[in-house]
Amino acid sequence: MKTLAKTLLVSGLLLGGMSMALARVATAEPMAMKFNVYVSGLKAMRVTFHGALERKGYAGVADMKPKGLAGLFVKKKLHMEVKGRFNDRHAYPVRFTIRTKKKGREKAASVQWDGKGRIVGWERRPPLGVGQRQEVRAAIAGGAIDPLSMLFAIGVRTEANPCAGKMRLFDGLTVFDIRMAGVGQDRVRSGTYRGPALKCRLVYVPVAGMSESKKRKRLNNPPVFTVWLARVRSAALGPIWVPVQAAGRLKGRPFTASLAAATLNDAPLVPASR
Repeated sequence: MKTLAKTLLVSGLLLGGMSMALARVATAEPMAMKFNVYVSGLKAMRVTFHGALERKGYAGVADMKPKGLAGLFVKKKLHMEVKGRFNDRHAYPVRFTIRTKKKGREKAASVQWDGKGRIVGWERRPPLGVGQRQEVRAAIAGGAIDPLSMLFAIGVRTEANPCAGKMRLFDGLTVFDIRMAGVGQDRVRSGTYRGPALKCRLVYVPVAGMSESKKRKRLNNPPVFTVWLARVRSAALGPIWVPVQAAGRLKGRPFTASLAAATLNDAPLVPASR
């Protein structure tokens, strides 16, 4: 649940420079977003995202770090990177990496795909036990994408409601499903974006890679998040959907994610309808 919440907010990437993954996407359109996350009304985290878009591919780097007074109680740090391809308005990841750190304990994982949706490699530290590893392998045998690629996959959908259906996600640590449903239109005034947005409800369903007790707990009370998606103009891809606001619960407490800054192709976000 914690990784998911941060991932959904992670619609923006590292402030201050492109990573090696981004540099490899030639003549790409840069994308940068920064969210402030408030838990029970107190500033607790900052999520930043730098991405790169082109007609045939995408790349991104995302970070979550504790900030503000409530950050004294939110100790987890998160870093993710992805590189992938677009094919007929579908996102196909090629490589994804994740690192987390909480109270001195670190976890890391990497996942590789063949560029057509099939997972061809997976490493995780610390490793899972034999039983859980077999469970994960069975869960991803039919295919899965990483959490950042989910944002790109939704972003390039052309339908009026891109928030529908179910996606299986694998971040190298756990496998989970995201069930999506559009729940109406809204107007957003957040950061550098002012305009219409689609409210998208996301339900997290655990699948594999965690203890049975955690799985049962989350199945009995599945985390539910709401993300506001804005339809904006992209020079590389035309109209795309991007997250501009989010809300839900984190560790049982209400949180909101407010867009503090955002640019696409080094300019403010502009509604595609204009």
